Amino acid sequence: IKDDLEMRAGRQNEETKINAVIDKLADTIDFDLPEELLKSETQGQADSMVQEGQQAGMSDDDIATQQEGLFAAAEVRAKNSLKTNFLLQEIAKAEELAVESSDVLQRVTMMAKQAKQPVKKYMKELQKNGQLGNIRQNMLLSKAVDFLVEHATVTEVEAPAETPAED
Repeated sequence: IKDDLEMRAGRQNEETKINAVIDKLADTIDFDLPEELLKSETQGQADSMVQEGQQAGMSDDDIATQQEGLFAAAEVRAKNSLKTNFLLQEIAKAEELAVESSDVLQRVTMMAKQAKQPVKKYMKELQKNGQLGNIRQNMLLSKAVDFLVEHATVTEVEAPAETPAED
């Protein structure tokens, strides 16, 4: 149990570092996003948020009454997502980061095993759906994030002591 808790704490710590580095990068650099791309991404985020709401048990009426707030939140998510994506692509390009075909094959093999499908069949399905490029792109962005975390100066601080809740 102790090892499991330590592993979880380590993973959470690593995720916190990644989020802090990405947030700092996005806050430091500002630029305009292409309007059409922003509209498309905002719609995609809104659709995703509606689906999440439905899965959480929200009715169509609830979603309709919260439509304006939902769309505003979707636009914020879209801006952050696109901005981070553009920045990570530029970092990957500047640092000459690349994803080898063997790495993509290894990832697809792992995905096929998780899906309990033969690798060749799974690969053909990904090719047919045009998903191999997305997998490669996601791996490249992940490498850019790893590069940032590796080269970032991160200062760890103690979490503030929780004050007992008053009854």
